[in-house]
Amino acid sequence: MADVLKNGSRPVAEQSTGELVQRASEQISRLVRDELALARAELTEKGKHAGLGIGLFGGGGVLAVYGLGALVATAILLLDLVLPAWAAALIVTVVLFALAGVLALVGRRQVKQAVPPVPSATASSLRADVDAVTSAIKKDAAMRDAVKKDAAMRRAVKKERSRH
Repeated sequence: MADVLKNGSRPVAEQSTGELVQRASEQISRLVRDELALARAELTEKGKHAGLGIGLFGGGGVLAVYGLGALVATAILLLDLVLPAWAAALIVTVVLFALAGVLALVGRRQVKQAVPPVPSATASSLRADVDAVTSAIKKDAAMRDAVKKDAAMRRAVKKERSRH
């Protein structure tokens, strides 16, 4: 045992195949564990950035809604310069409802185009495939019937000839 090194293992050239396989297995499992730990750390970091980004995006959306409200108030105040305040507010309200109605109608038309969510081209192609298989089966069955009838007629003719 004089050739045992400080770390408790022998030189690679002197190790048996079993020892080498065990050592390789340990190294591979350590490598896989280390890679998984690295992936977990990387995904955790990316998850933090994604969460922060989504939060900031949502905050931006909320501020945009407030900005839209301020824009509506500005439009009312501008119209108030030439009309009474109630008329300015009424005009802006009617315009907003008209825009909402147009958007709702366009959205409804888009939803109608999407519903039912069935891939119609695929469904028609599938129907054509089923029809082709069905007709092939029917042709095959008709062919088998014709062959059976032909065989029966041949047997009948053969019997008739053997009687004479």
